[in-house]
Amino acid sequence: MKKMVLVLFYCSTYLLSIAQNTAKSKAAMNELLNMTDSSEKTKSYFDITLGVGNRSLSVNNNSVNASQALINKLYYTPSIGYYHKSGFGISISPYITLQNGNLKNYQTAVTPSFDYESTKISTGISFTKFITDKASYSLNSTYQNDLYGYIQYNKSFIQPILSLGYSTGIYNDISFDTLFGPINNRIIAIRRDSTKNEVKDFSVSFGIEHRFEFDSIFSKNGTLSFIPQLVLNAGSEKFTSTIINSRRVAKATKNNRLKSLTQTDNATFSAQSIALSLTAEYNIGNFIITPNLYIDYYLPTTTEKKISNLFSISVGYSIY
Repeated sequence: MKKMVLVLFYCSTYLLSIAQNTAKSKAAMNELLNMTDSSEKTKSYFDITLGVGNRSLSVNNNSVNASQALINKLYYTPSIGYYHKSGFGISISPYITLQNGNLKNYQTAVTPSFDYESTKISTGISFTKFITDKASYSLNSTYQNDLYGYIQYNKSFIQPILSLGYSTGIYNDISFDTLFGPINNRIIAIRRDSTKNEVKDFSVSFGIEHRFEFDSIFSKNGTLSFIPQLVLNAGSEKFTSTIINSRRVAKATKNNRLKSLTQTDNATFSAQSIALSLTAEYNIGNFIITPNLYIDYYLPTTTEKKISNLFSISVGYSIY
């Protein structure tokens, strides 16, 4: 039973919590398993998780999520994953939200990954492919590709972790303008602009954390972990916007197509934000409950809000 609880430290955190805490959860899980039975290796397992929160863009990279978080928008993320004892894993997670009074799955994340743990370090890499509805434009589906890697040192009381992220995406925006005539306010033309937007986001995060453990909480078999983490985020972004189709449709005239126009904005690499992550993990039997609060303070000068809050809570069940 104790091993079952320890395995769950990793499961829910990887799918629906911060990847930095995931690395720590996996390292703690394997270290404690070795202490209870050094002759038995970590087992392969399935993980089923249901989560809710306002994380909408990246599976692992909260510096990206915090930059575009919608505080009053909730996203439901049911997930299923399989993790082999060799370190390879894969997870599938739909992102569902309420739109026009109906629940809509606006994207699905497919994430293969590989992780390695020892008593000294935890490290891993993952790639997420977001499958979206290309026919509809949504700010929720900014990225289609998300590459992420991390390394953490486990031996010290305060444990440092370094992570790198690279996210890319393309989305279209279509707008219509109606032009009215001078006589009887007649419609004489409708102009349609179709804009292709491409974004490339590179990020580097350095964090420090410590895990506090408490046994026999609310139950003899219940364990509680509390993981505060302080993070410095830096990065750069390239945004390219191209008007690929602009036409005027008028009565008794042919469509007039204009040449495409392209505008590129580059944000050079610099410090972006300081963040505080507060994660709790409560384990009992095969279940784990994981609430998380991620508070991000934007460093550069801006007229917009400088503080963003990411929050989530997930319930996971492991089968191994």
